[in-house]
Amino acid sequence: PVPDQFTKLANDPEYQALIKAMDARLTKAVKARRVAKISDPEFFPEGIAYDPKGKQLFIASMRDGRIWKLSLSGKQRPFNAGEAIPRLGLTINPKGELCTVETNGFLKAAESKRINRLRCFTINSGQPARSVMVPDADQLNDLVFTADGTAYLSDSGGGAIAPALMMGAGGVAAG
Repeated sequence: PVPDQFTKLANDPEYQALIKAMDARLTKAVKARRVAKISDPEFFPEGIAYDPKGKQLFIASMRDGRIWKLSLSGKQRPFNAGEAIPRLGLTINPKGELCTVETNGFLKAAESKRINRLRCFTINSGQPARSVMVPDADQLNDLVFTADGTAYLSDSGGGAIAPALMMGAGGVAAG
């Protein structure tokens, strides 16, 4: 049952006018068609990145760290098996590499050995191109690159303010 004060508010003409004005300002979403459903039932999609050069999507698994490559027509294939470390955020860096944050910060395994890493792969081969451990992070979550190649990583486990960590010269984490 809806408490009486909510029913009263919902029927208030001023409230209705406010809701109508807010609805008019919203962009209406169109129901999108599904491009593909990952065929592996163990896959737990989390990060997604678009490669404009190859016109393809990359999807990372939060469960086991695997990455799948998908064409826009829905054709899919594994990109990289990787280690069994969850991968969250994904992006294409200015060098055209697929980059991801890897963390076990939310797993029991982090109690004995915490892993937080920025890792980039060559898109053509799926082989690691560079890797940077971020030992002071609790649980990396997402990443973004600036035009000059600097990486900023969010650390969800580090508190409400996500620290910006930079990938400096030689692939060394600084920040």
